[in-house]
Amino acid sequence: MQSIISSIKQIGLLTIALTIALAANFAYGQWVNPTAAPTGGNVQAPINTSTQYQIKVGNLGINEIIAASKVRSDQYCDFDGNNCFTNADIANLIAGNGGEGLDLVNGLHSSGQCTSLGGIVTDNGSGNLFCRFSESSCPAGWAQFNNWSTTNNGWRGGWQSCGYEQCNTGSHGWSNRARETCQYPIVTGESDGGTCYYTSATVYAGISEIGCY
Repeated sequence: MQSIISSIKQIGLLTIALTIALAANFAYGQWVNPTAAPTGGNVQAPINTSTQYQIKVGNLGINEIIAASKVRSDQYCDFDGNNCFTNADIANLIAGNGGEGLDLVNGLHSSGQCTSLGGIVTDNGSGNLFCRFSESSCPAGWAQFNNWSTTNNGWRGGWQSCGYEQCNTGSHGWSNRARETCQYPIVTGESDGGTCYYTSATVYAGISEIGCY
């Protein structure tokens, strides 16, 4: 009987000690405030069938995607994530630019379009590419780049009532120079005293080459 009482006392003392220890742990434990107000800081919901916009950080492996409406991205790449097409590349493919960028100055046309029209891709010396055509004007949808051109002398002359009149425009080789002009005098009348009255007509140099973009 004495042995049973002794055992009960020991169990009681152990229970009291454990209770005191547990109470002390709660008493000295520190409260940590939430990192964000509700419902912030919650764990992200798994990808599901809801209509809400969802973002997954990291890569997502899928065997096949079937879109009922559209698929959007800023780049479309091969399986390894290389050899990517941008939206601009795709727009060029649709426009028939061979998939290359619109690399000519001002971003309206490509080198491929230039050569397909018989032009020569040319650099202005500052890294700006444009197309050199052996024509007097740019193709439809193109515009002249600055004054890049090659000109031929323009001339007009002939006898008039007050004598022989003429003008020559001059010319220039391939360069960024304005097209030359001259003023051809035209007699409009003559006084009784022999004074001649003139107006003029503008004569332009011919263009044999032109730079376009």
